[in-house]
Amino acid sequence: MVTVKESNESTTSSQETPRALDLVFLQDATGSQAPYINAARDGISTICEKIIQSQRIDGDKLRFGLVAFRDYEPQDYSMLAEDYGFTNDVSVIQGHLTKLRAMGGGDGPEAQAAAMGKALSMPWREDAMKVVVLITDAPPHGIGERSDYFPQGSPDGQDPLNITRQMAKRGIVLHVVACEPTLSQQYSYASEFYQALVDLTGGRMLPLLSAHKLPDYILGASIETAALENLLNIHAQNINTDLNSSSVSIEEYADSLYERLNEQGVQVDSLQGAAGYTNSEKNMKNISTWMGAMSVGEAREKIAPETSTRILRAMMSPSHPAVESSYDPLTEGPRGRDRERERERDDSLMEMPDEGPMWEPPESWSMDTRAFDDDLEDLEPSFDGPKPAGSTLRATMASMAMPSRAYQIATEETPSVAPMAIQREQVLRMVRQAHARSTIPEK
Repeated sequence: MVTVKESNESTTSSQETPRALDLVFLQDATGSQAPYINAARDGISTICEKIIQSQRIDGDKLRFGLVAFRDYEPQDYSMLAEDYGFTNDVSVIQGHLTKLRAMGGGDGPEAQAAAMGKALSMPWREDAMKVVVLITDAPPHGIGERSDYFPQGSPDGQDPLNITRQMAKRGIVLHVVACEPTLSQQYSYASEFYQALVDLTGGRMLPLLSAHKLPDYILGASIETAALENLLNIHAQNINTDLNSSSVSIEEYADSLYERLNEQGVQVDSLQGAAGYTNSEKNMKNISTWMGAMSVGEAREKIAPETSTRILRAMMSPSHPAVESSYDPLTEGPRGRDRERERERDDSLMEMPDEGPMWEPPESWSMDTRAFDDDLEDLEPSFDGPKPAGSTLRATMASMAMPSRAYQIATEETPSVAPMAIQREQVLRMVRQAHARSTIPEK
């Protein structure tokens, strides 16, 4: 049986003093990321305003940082990772994002480790809440993906697991905004790996289907982090004392603390509408393996292949309405095998033509062929529909407004933040944070 000490301080969620916040974006700047870069640029002012309105963050002590990354040479010669530094001027960060161009990238995995290393070395304020938001649709090098030019890991030796542990020790919370369905469909290990990283720091993995909702995810994750940080400040000493004086596991302790906080009626501002993943027993084992390893290489050979995807079927089901987003016509011409074309984002809302195939489309729908280039290549010779000269099957499907059921994506619920009873998952994240900040050795 686990006993959780009572705190001498109030655990209500509405009376906290606003705190300083250092918020850093790690932005994938490869060829598929233009919609997300634009969404971050356009939404940064709203993010700033709403964070301040939450009254959890001192507006005079809010700083933004940006680290953009692509890949290592010879996969990309234009950029590895660039640190733009901290600023409290929203127009400065907007300017950086305006100048940032989505291009290149090379193989599938990218230089996330280099970007994380730069983020770790930024001049974080000791008294500030520290949040990193990684926005990407690809994994880092070395986790076992078949399209990896650097299968043993980043050529500069930077290890994302090691860096994440150092972040956790310093109180930096990592959230991963996963650009879906690309991440889950194109890669075998990325989703589980990123889940392990965020679990190590007490962050969240957030599935993003529509680029224009990126600001909502960043805002919601930041406000929820602030709420949990304030609660953690009340309970951290007791958590560490209890864990260090008993053999109870973090999960068991979190269950007991959750019951206590729930009985007290504790509420926290929580990000809602961001659920999108489920875990099989094999998923959970792989995540645990990643979390227990000190390096990517240590865990890589122990990870069991998982043929199913963690992303919820409801997010990919043809029975659900589809994501609505703007449509940019596909470029005609032979489809190259370069990665930028392979992963070209063409999430699109289509209209049925006056004359077309005899089928009943749903009220709204979109195509997403990013993950199916190889399948399309196999189908192309046998496709006997009206195909414009020089175009790909993908372009033909677009012009005919013929979505495949496999390409339909369910509408995301718009993320929002509201006070709600504290959840077991939030308490587990909080306990992990307290434990990591007190016990994980510096590397």
